[in-house]
Amino acid sequence: MDASTVDRERLAGLHRLVAHVHDRGVPQMAVPLAASDGNTFFETQGCFWQLEPWMPGSADFIARPSEQRLRAALACLARWHVAAASFVVRPHESPWFFVSPRARSPGLKERAFQIERWRSAECALLRARLPALAWQEFEQPALAVLDAFPRVAPRVAASLKIGIEADVPLQPCLRDIWHDHVLFTGEAVTGLIDPHAARTDSVAADLARLLDTLAGDDRNQWDAGLASYQEVRRLSAAELALIELFDQSGLLLSGMNWLDWHLVNKRTFANRDGVLARLTSIAARLQRLADQA
Repeated sequence: MDASTVDRERLAGLHRLVAHVHDRGVPQMAVPLAASDGNTFFETQGCFWQLEPWMPGSADFIARPSEQRLRAALACLARWHVAAASFVVRPHESPWFFVSPRARSPGLKERAFQIERWRSAECALLRARLPALAWQEFEQPALAVLDAFPRVAPRVAASLKIGIEADVPLQPCLRDIWHDHVLFTGEAVTGLIDPHAARTDSVAADLARLLDTLAGDDRNQWDAGLASYQEVRRLSAAELALIELFDQSGLLLSGMNWLDWHLVNKRTFANRDGVLARLTSIAARLQRLADQA
């Protein structure tokens, strides 16, 4: 990790959180090992380094989908949330990790701001850059995202104005829990990896993120996953309502983020097939959402 982009106190707090969750019944988390001085990371040559166990399993749900695996993933996430809710934060860690019984979701507020950012001029700029793109396969799903955005964004933005006023429990969440971060061995979850985006929000953020990449638009699978989650941790009516808002706003912004990264920031991707598959999936879901209007 580039030391210039990492906050030491946040990283130390994250490592404490991971150890706390692991010790309270979630062995799927890899806990960074502590040195003789107690530190779980060190800095050298401008980078932070940490050592942690290699978790078994493969992120192969799409290749081997099943309801049993889906239910296992959601139950594991529920256990993670239950454990994280008892994390006792130190004062200097509170900007990132805290627990509140009733508060507004910071994630929904940020998404409302980001959707507002993508006005027609910014979308037109992205569209204008597509003809000169060397990666021709990127153009078709990118155009589909740009076509769907103005049809979906006003409706999602209007819903967010209501959603960001809702008071819900807040606690540490993973915030980037998706297909590639859930490892399976057979039908069991044996690893939850890369928790570096973790921060306090509503558990609805994690549920929407994970179900999007495991279940797509299959509402029967969503229902099965949520039922499995609630066998471990019950969801309030307000939390259930926020899941859809997180899902729709996340879907809308993820498509624009891929376009922004490649067309504006000139990012390149080693796994082009994976990027195209993800962008094509986003475009298809956005089109279906647009058609519901």
